[in-house]
Order: sequence, then structure tokens, then C-alpha cells
Amino acid sequence: MPQQLGRKATFSGLDVDGNGSVDALTDGVLITRLMFGVRGEALTEGAIGTYAFRSEPYQIVDAYFAGNSSRWDVDGDGRVSALTDGVLITRYMFGVRNYQLVQGALGSGAKRTNPYSIVSYLDNL
Repeated sequence: MPQQLGRKATFSGLDVDGNGSVDALTDGVLITRLMFGVRGEALTEGAIGTYAFRSEPYQIVDAYFAGNSSRWDVDGDGRVSALTDGVLITRYMFGVRNYQLVQGALGSGAKRTNPYSIVSYLDNL
């Protein structure tokens, strides 16, 4: 499990803006906005961390999200959805674990339903 400091953690697979830390209020917001289809300046406005390597919308969409979009299907239901996968990722970033992580956040037909399998999947992104 990643070492956590407040709401920041030291795992990098979810570091969307590339600033060296994962933060639910920046990276989590970016992932959720991407899943909702937000693009352009609205994607990054107020959601880029300090010292971000990726700060332009095109960098995040083209270089980070587009080539990796299938990996965002956290529950394994075959779809990437902000209301399931986005919720799981954001809860995970905030340190939510156990049953509270998955409660009401799994898609129909989800293959990964156990909170421990979700955490393991996200730990290994």
C-alpha cells in the first residue's frame, strides 16, 4: 500500500498532472472530468497541482488519458464511467478503503467487486 501523507500519496500511476504526487483534488478531479468528457481549458481549470509536468489540456488528454483509457475501467465492467470508476478512484485517493470504497460505486456486470481487488488494481496502475 502506498505511503500516504494527508490526502497526497507517493504512487505515480494516478499522477495525471505529473507533479510527483497524487492528490484527489487535482488528479482525481482531472480523471473525473476526463471521464465526463470535459475537454479544453475546462478540463484543467483549478485542477493542476504545483510543479505539474502536464498542465495543458492536450497533454493530459492526448499523452496521458487517450493512450491509457481502458485502464480506467477500475471495476472491470467493460466501460469507463465517471459515476463508477471515477468515484472508485477518487475515494481511493482520499484513503477510503474496505466496504466504503465500493458501496454504490460498482457498474452493472463489474468483475472487480471486492474492495481489496480494487485497491490492488489501483495500487498497481
